[in-house]
Amino acid sequence: MGTSGARIAARPAGGQRAAGETAALLASYKLVCEGEGGAMTHRILVADDDALVRAILSGVLEPEGYDLSEAVAGAEVLAHVNLSPPDLIVLDLELPGGDGFSVLKALKEEESTRFIPIVVITGLEDRESRIRSLELGADDFLLKPVDPLELRARVRSLLRFKRMNDQLLNAYRQIGDLGAIAEGLFLSREPLDRLGEAVVAALLREGGADSLRPSRLWAGSEQAGTLAGTAFRLVEGRLESTPARIPLACLERGLEPAGREGGLFWLGGRLPSDLEPLFGPPGTLAGLAGLSHGDHWVLAAGYSQEVNIHDAQVLRTLALERGFLERLSEQVRETEASFVYMMTALARAAELNDQDTGNHILRVNAASVLLAGRLGCGGEFLKWIGHSAQMHDVGKLSLPPAVLRKPGALTQEEWSWVRRHPRYGAVILGDSPRLGMAREIALCHHENWDGTGYPDGLSGEAIPLSARIVKVVDVYDALRSARPYKPPLGHAEALRILAAGDARVRPGHFDPEVLACFLGHEGEILDLHRAYADVPLTPSGDADSPADSPKVH
Repeated sequence: MGTSGARIAARPAGGQRAAGETAALLASYKLVCEGEGGAMTHRILVADDDALVRAILSGVLEPEGYDLSEAVAGAEVLAHVNLSPPDLIVLDLELPGGDGFSVLKALKEEESTRFIPIVVITGLEDRESRIRSLELGADDFLLKPVDPLELRARVRSLLRFKRMNDQLLNAYRQIGDLGAIAEGLFLSREPLDRLGEAVVAALLREGGADSLRPSRLWAGSEQAGTLAGTAFRLVEGRLESTPARIPLACLERGLEPAGREGGLFWLGGRLPSDLEPLFGPPGTLAGLAGLSHGDHWVLAAGYSQEVNIHDAQVLRTLALERGFLERLSEQVRETEASFVYMMTALARAAELNDQDTGNHILRVNAASVLLAGRLGCGGEFLKWIGHSAQMHDVGKLSLPPAVLRKPGALTQEEWSWVRRHPRYGAVILGDSPRLGMAREIALCHHENWDGTGYPDGLSGEAIPLSARIVKVVDVYDALRSARPYKPPLGHAEALRILAAGDARVRPGHFDPEVLACFLGHEGEILDLHRAYADVPLTPSGDADSPADSPKVH
């Protein structure tokens, strides 16, 4: 057998092997491989149409712990790789249904498979075949007969290189994910309310044996001899969090065998039982990486492959990014809170000279949110109409107080002033994107669905939805409220006027769908009116009940 052991033979010229030759080759190979093995979990695809070669390759590689699959034709190789990409391919250049060169070229040109190591084995001894294989991207080239010990060494080396390459690509992907989160924060008009959770979700994997990401993460701090914090995992794409704690002594005991460098540590193999309670529901988890800084700890577990210092370094980078983005997000939230406060202050200022409006802006805000939600609006629209509806009459700041408080009918000149307040409101709010909805409400909430409103005579869907919603809410609340020129009406009478009209209000003024929705949820509107009521709530003798309210269909 010689010092290099048995060799995987090239196919004989006739293409067939005698039974005795096959048995002899397998027996001689068995002597080389007996007693040697490892603990690898990589998946290898063996592509060769010679059954004996496939059998010998299996005998070489399976004792190493590799998970082997086979293909006998070029199309089968490509189909297998597309369905379940292996960690390495052993490829014969002489395949039926597409030669090995075309398979090699296809795999190395495809972005998703170009980094899979490919070991070419062939009986073609010409120099041109070797050069062509390497030019097409083959990572190694072995001539038949192949020395099994050499093959195993080449495979181990290529898999180590792939592992390092995968770690690098994974780190880039994770940092890229965080970059996308940061970009979303900077480009969006809104801060990410759950930024920290988004960063954690970007780090974790859910199933899939190929990922280098952990399946569980825990973050917390030391508190009186206990490590207390929160465990995270992904379940059906949704981040789940669970409070979890262990005695500090258990942490120290569990990390005794871990590799360490600075505040980083990593541990291969099954997670020590002392640490399992930190990661939520019990289960077999492999691999641990983590970091500590002062009293603060971040631990990740459930890696699908070998863990080393690089995983801990990636974790540290992500933890630092998360901390930075969370602090930035908190500052943005504080700025937004101040912005919303100033919006409310401006709305209050607009009502200052209109002494009988009381909690009008609070009711308009709350009822607009309710109505928008019942109409199926959501997300940012629902959030911002709750801040913007109160700005509908900010243009009143331009009107003389005497006009707002006048108990009698307005003159033509005074009425012309009043009709200008939507435009003044739009001017006051300006062109800030943050105030875009408030501006359209201030400008358009006196427009009518039938085109008879002001200031521009808009009609139908040319009127922004936000303004159509506030229109109904504002008219209802105005009917319910006392003014210098009129007493307040009860709930039922206000609904009757909205549905049937009176001398000033006609049903055609309102978006039919919005009006129908408002009347269909009048009980909830009444509850809101009571919750933010002025005193007195209703005029004497007027029942404030939704029971006999009219409906519009």
